[in-house]
Amino acid sequence: DAGIDPDDEDALLAAAEATQDAHLAWEISIMLQQVGTRKSIAFLKQLMQYPKTDVKITSFGALASILGADGQDFYVETLDSPKYPEKFSAVRAIRDHCDARAASSALKRMRKIFSRPREAVYYNGAMTEVTTCLEYLQRVDAAERIEALELIRRKIAALEPKERGWIQENIPGVI
Repeated sequence: DAGIDPDDEDALLAAAEATQDAHLAWEISIMLQQVGTRKSIAFLKQLMQYPKTDVKITSFGALASILGADGQDFYVETLDSPKYPEKFSAVRAIRDHCDARAASSALKRMRKIFSRPREAVYYNGAMTEVTTCLEYLQRVDAAERIEALELIRRKIAALEPKERGWIQENIPGVI
């Protein structure tokens, strides 16, 4: 777009610095997911403050692609921060890149989700924040997994049908 080489990180960062266009910022963050290095981290963290949700989410995704397991503290801080409302991105990064050190934050997020009526449930494929947290807690086999399963049993009425199906298929005997 706009004559920018999508494989040239420096050109992408220069174009990003020069634009106020939300669509271009979004496209650049997507391209940086593929070619970004640590050189892009400061810029991508700035984009997480952008007013458009799509830009925040794609910049976080690019950061997760660049940081991988080295970003554990960042993912937990983002999940716990009231300044970043797009929690599902942080939950996915925790599932994909974190060890058991993030378990208490994943459990805390599940408690928050169930602390009020669920007016909207967002999906990424067949997964919700709840099933993504459960998948992570199952993988790391942290002590918080037991508390999460007890929470699911208590809040079964608040689960979406697809969540119930995922739990029955992936964690038999819980519900």
